[in-house]
Order: sequence, then C-alpha cells, then structure tokens
Amino acid sequence: MKKLIITGISLVLLIVVFVLTWQHFRDVKLRHEVVGSWRGIGGSRFSMTIASDGSQSWGTTNRPDFISGTWRIRHGILILTTTNEYHRFHGGSSLVGVVMRCRVVHLDDQEFVFDMGTNTITLTR
Repeated sequence: MKKLIITGISLVLLIVVFVLTWQHFRDVKLRHEVVGSWRGIGGSRFSMTIASDGSQSWGTTNRPDFISGTWRIRHGILILTTTNEYHRFHGGSSLVGVVMRCRVVHLDDQEFVFDMGTNTITLTR
C-alpha cells in the first residue's frame, strides 16, 4: 500500500513538472516569435511594434497617435502595460497605467492573431 501511494505521488509530481516545463518553453517560443513590426490587415491603419527589450508601441499609421509601454508573455497571454501615450484615445481619457491581456490564438512568422476578450485581432508582418 505504501509503495502504491509513493508511486501515485511521484506520478502526480512528474505530471506537474511536465506541464510547467511545457508552458515555460511555449512562452519562450512566443516571446521570440512575437518580436517585430506588425500591421492590421485590409484597410486597417493599426500598427504595432514589439521590441526584444520588452518595450512596445502601437497606434494608427495615419496620425501621430500612439501608445507605448512594456510587454511580456505569461502562460500564453501577451500582457501589454501602457506607460506613455501621445494624443489621448477614447474621448480624451488616459490609457497610461492600463494593462491589457491578450490571449495568443495563433503566431507564426507572418501572422499574429490574439483575442482581447471582446475582439479577435489579426496582424501581419
């Protein structure tokens, strides 16, 4: 009986380590692939730049409106934190300090799709 309990606990620990390791390597891969310049598809004028140093900026390409800040990926979620903005969005309200969590749906060398909860956004290089 004691041997069975020890075997069961060992198996559970092994599964936990595997899941945590798999998620870590997935996040490392996403961090590497997301770096670069992205733009909206079709007639969208949205653009986003994600730098390897952890900084990011996004906005529209036809006006000097853009927001910048930091980014990170944790558990397959792109977390954008706004630290600066140039021109106020959303009817004049400030976005500084806003943290957005975007679930990465698809990411390859040409396409980046993420879900913001209410919208799914597709960007290309």
